[in-house]
Amino acid sequence: MKILSVLLLLVSLNLQAEELYSSVDDYLKTLPAVNGEQQFNKELPKEQDPSRAVSKNKKWYVGYGPGGTNYSGYLYLLEANKQGKLKLVTRINDDSADFNPYVFRELVFDANDKFHVSTAIVPRADVTYTYYFQLIKNKWFLARDERNELGRCGEGDNAEMSDSLQVSTNYLTGKIVEQRYSEKDCKPLKITKKKRTFSLVSLSDFYPFMEIEPQQ
Repeated sequence: MKILSVLLLLVSLNLQAEELYSSVDDYLKTLPAVNGEQQFNKELPKEQDPSRAVSKNKKWYVGYGPGGTNYSGYLYLLEANKQGKLKLVTRINDDSADFNPYVFRELVFDANDKFHVSTAIVPRADVTYTYYFQLIKNKWFLARDERNELGRCGEGDNAEMSDSLQVSTNYLTGKIVEQRYSEKDCKPLKITKKKRTFSLVSLSDFYPFMEIEPQQ
């Protein structure tokens, strides 16, 4: 009986320690304010706020916001229980962002078990990354990323900013596809394909612009 009582007490303490929120806004109110304001868009309806997204089954809530005085940011993921209460699964806040500041640009659930977010380095706008996350065995992992670089191509008055490099890396299959474009006429050059083996990166260990090396 004593062992059972201790186990029940531990379970009870664990449930009490777990923070639950009635809404995304309730969670955001617990975060440090930036410039005196909480970080959610008050001018747009919640379903149109580009800084947050929710899966169709209403189980997963993901969002982002600025992380300090610069453009650095954080990304959070909440999970809803059967009662609709939300708990924090993970929050990403890259401490090095002040030296390599970035902004989030897009956040979309592609399915109940998949979402992607795009980022760009500030003040540069010529390099963007889009990261695709997937739920695998009830844990979120980085499944794929796409890097897009812009460059000037063409000559004289015909010169323009256009795609110069696109690289897609699938960490589940190991496939890497690289597409370069001609500096002379902006036309795509021959596609390069290769395959490597990667260790999967969990969402909790992820941060924007991280370098993921293939296994030797």
